[in-house]
Amino acid sequence: MSVGKRRTFFADYSLIPTTPWIALKEVCNMLKKLGLEGWFAAHFAYGIVQIVFIPMLMPSFILARTGSATQAGLAMAVFGMLVLLRRLLVRWLINSKLTDMHSYSV
Repeated sequence: MSVGKRRTFFADYSLIPTTPWIALKEVCNMLKKLGLEGWFAAHFAYGIVQIVFIPMLMPSFILARTGSATQAGLAMAVFGMLVLLRRLLVRWLINSKLTDMHSYSV
């Protein structure tokens, strides 16, 4: 056997960032070049949760616990109605005497 360079999965280790901070800095620089800022990621993450994870995980969790697809559908219907009515519910909570949140606007 020859004593030389070992073959590795990665061709060049210099392409791999040595710390996560370097990778994060490179991602932030790339986003700034595209005209995007880091706080946009929060809205993106919320959208992914609302559009992907809730419709996938909530019915499967309820179906696994109860064994009834009807109850999973009812839970999704209630969740959907609450999403549609949330603005009215928040206004009602702000205007009610139960809370002291009159300084907030909706």
